[in-house]
Amino acid sequence: MSVNGSSYIFENIDALYAALEKQWQLVAHAAIADHGAFHVALAGGSTPRNFYKKLAQQPAIDEACWQKTHIYFGDERC
Repeated sequence: MSVNGSSYIFENIDALYAALEKQWQLVAHAAIADHGAFHVALAGGSTPRNFYKKLAQQPAIDEACWQKTHIYFGDERC
């Protein structure tokens, strides 16, 4: 994972998912505060599937944030 030019190494996949979830929340809340909505395009395929499952579980992100989130599918196979 690289954020602002920094690289991170995670001990396991669960640590990676936790960091991704935290980053998702930070970006979502910032977008909602700045623009009133969070727009995100999701990749298809099996690689991100488990992360998406984690996001769908509570307390991944608060309900109010989901109400202002707009999801688009960016799978190039469609």
